[in-house]
Amino acid sequence: MALDIVSVLFFLTGESIQKIEPPNKHMVHLAQTMQAQGLRAGDKVAWLGQSLEAVWLGLDRAQIAVEIPVGTRHLDDKYGRPLAYSFDNTDRFWRAFSLEKNQVFEAFRNTGAKWAFADSVPNWASLEGWIPAGPSHAWRNGDRPFVYYRKLD
Repeated sequence: MALDIVSVLFFLTGESIQKIEPPNKHMVHLAQTMQAQGLRAGDKVAWLGQSLEAVWLGLDRAQIAVEIPVGTRHLDDKYGRPLAYSFDNTDRFWRAFSLEKNQVFEAFRNTGAKWAFADSVPNWASLEGWIPAGPSHAWRNGDRPFVYYRKLD
């Protein structure tokens, strides 16, 4: 009978160890794409959207310095406490005029962020200055299923 390493470690230590799943091909693609564009280990980035999908940044060893998040909370009054999402913050950014967006980008730069990334981008939003990096999960109907980026410096 063959045992995997997790079973052997449990037998020896008595402690449960979680298996770490390998990154999926989309995450690897995003990481490779951004390495080719110049994203380097230690780079700080800004994230607009659902950063739970930014696992691939760890492959590039970059870190999120600032975020305009999608609100995520549990619906405590519903059975199973399902997740609910609020896009108020990100939609406010996408509805802003260019001058306001440039002020946001300047605030991002002030945190040391060299890049801005966005997912959960509504179909109606202007993507002027943004470049698609690769596929992403669409968190709501009417979002583009991509991660976009722009260099901030």
